[in-house]
Amino acid sequence: MIWLLLPILVALGMAGGQRIKGLRRFGMPGLAVSIAGIKDIKNKELRWKKYTLILLAFLLSIGYGENSVYMKVFKKDWIVRIAYGVTLSIPFLVLGVWVAPLLLAGAWSIRAGGFKIWGGYDFLYEDAIRYTTLGSLICWVL
Repeated sequence: MIWLLLPILVALGMAGGQRIKGLRRFGMPGLAVSIAGIKDIKNKELRWKKYTLILLAFLLSIGYGENSVYMKVFKKDWIVRIAYGVTLSIPFLVLGVWVAPLLLAGAWSIRAGGFKIWGGYDFLYEDAIRYTTLGSLICWVL
């Protein structure tokens, strides 16, 4: 049932990547933590580690573009993307998902095209892969 959340997470990530940054930065982690809280209330238990997903709000706000701290430190785009993917894996490492750095570094390393869709948005294959990977990890730990 939790996997029904995946398309919503992917849509928030992809839309937030192009226009409304808050959808990605706060929508994805906010939705994940809300679902964790609802599940905790339902199961009458507190699993505090799930709440480390709120760190994604900060991590997704860092950015990895031309003017980012990552670019100033690592200089090369492909290294920046790997470093950013590994950084995004921190909450998942706390939750014991040891494969997260590999998956997220790989997903953020992919460069692919896309096509125009309505409203001036682009459907970017690389964003679909990135946010499907991130969303899948979120669903996995919930």
